[in-house]
Amino acid sequence: VIPELALDSIPAQAEIWERVLRKLHTRTMPPIEMLRPDEDIYQGLITFLETAIDSAATAEPNPGRVPAFHRLNRNEYRNAVRDIFHLDYDAAMLLPPDDSGYGFDNIANVLSVSPMLTDRYLDAARKISRLVVGDIELTPNTEIFEVDKLLRQDVRVSENLPFSSRGGISLNHYFPVDGEYVLRIFFLRTYNGVIRGLHEPSELEIRLNSERIQTINVGRQPGEERGNGPDVEGLEVRFFAKAGPATLGANFVD
Repeated sequence: VIPELALDSIPAQAEIWERVLRKLHTRTMPPIEMLRPDEDIYQGLITFLETAIDSAATAEPNPGRVPAFHRLNRNEYRNAVRDIFHLDYDAAMLLPPDDSGYGFDNIANVLSVSPMLTDRYLDAARKISRLVVGDIELTPNTEIFEVDKLLRQDVRVSENLPFSSRGGISLNHYFPVDGEYVLRIFFLRTYNGVIRGLHEPSELEIRLNSERIQTINVGRQPGEERGNGPDVEGLEVRFFAKAGPATLGANFVD
């Protein structure tokens, strides 16, 4: 039931007049048992109400509910750093994943800010600033990257690796300075020391930015019974890399 209305109440009661307008469009007002106007009167009233309601909305627009704070999500933060400092880094290594709502992770209502998240962003900012301006007290350090034990090693695992490759790993890494770097590779082995999944000799390629820098024979070599070859304690590869983001890869040759 729609209460009695006056035409001068349209700005103050626009929602009710919207209901009236919908009923006029469907010709359910006036009720069937009452006298009904001609079609030109219907159209004239509809046009008048649409114009009046639109004018009222334009005069006092309702922006809706605007959150007090809309932070950048993880991908937006990474893109902002890249655009400002020309520095691309792996945001997933520094920041936790964002919550999502309705299938989106850039909605202000779900991008909450907690003390723990603030600490993570501050820690990320410290690391990024050191990469941008440099660190004169930088000392050698070690980073460990692990391949999921459940990751299939009999198929191509990354778009950054050759089509003829199988298994291995591809990852993004930021080299802080120009210099020589050491890559050590350890294999998952069976109880008797044989590299798991390699029952015959295989070639392992090491790549930097898709360019092959070394090829190594791994797996049980001819004459070996337990697979205790030169790779038993981990392969070591030395290479030169320029400062900046790069893609490291290791893959078997199919």
